[in-house]
Amino acid sequence: SRDADAREDAARRLAASNEESARAALLAVLSDPGDRPGQQAVARALADVPADPRFVDGLFVLLDDRSPPSLLEAAGAALSGYKLNAPVLTRLLSLTDPGRGEAVRVVVV
Repeated sequence: SRDADAREDAARRLAASNEESARAALLAVLSDPGDRPGQQAVARALADVPADPRFVDGLFVLLDDRSPPSLLEAAGAALSGYKLNAPVLTRLLSLTDPGRGEAVRVVVV
């Protein structure tokens, strides 16, 4: 849809910016559980830029069994940029426990 495209474009522009205000805007959307489409756009945008540790916790919050598959995939893709970060890898591995939901385990693996 046009709204989704506009949201994705805005998130990509903000993610590509080095401005602190852009990072703050992305963090605000990422932490807003009432804006799932915005969270998805931000997560997708973050997958295409160098990993920034400020976004780790917000991305992990999205890896929840109640999140829609498209949001899980976007958060997983963004977190894949942290593959050289041992604490992030440890957290990701903890999500593969059998007690976790299958959708989250599939995205993490």
